[in-house]
Amino acid sequence: LAVDYENGFLYFSDGMETEPGDTVLMRANLDGTGAVQVWAAPLSYGFIRRIELDADNGVIYVLLKDHVNAPADRAIARVNTDGSDFQILRELPYSLYGGVEGFTVSIAP
Repeated sequence: LAVDYENGFLYFSDGMETEPGDTVLMRANLDGTGAVQVWAAPLSYGFIRRIELDADNGVIYVLLKDHVNAPADRAIARVNTDGSDFQILRELPYSLYGGVEGFTVSIAP
């Protein structure tokens, strides 16, 4: 869950994580009304595990879970808050010891 207080939105992933590619990034008003799909996780990456918001630049960063080597995390990616310009920023190698537990977005002035 990521909260955009400036623009009045919540961003969250929706999907039961039962089938690869069934998870989507959603946006709703702060009171939970008006939910719309912003973006769908690509089939090859599976599921959205973590969401971080850069509201000033209109970008959402996500940690994508690998559906083949689960429960490992597979990539850190970004997508604009309108669902455009999806980019993989860093592929993460599979490890028998697990993947990334999380990440933080920090915006330098």
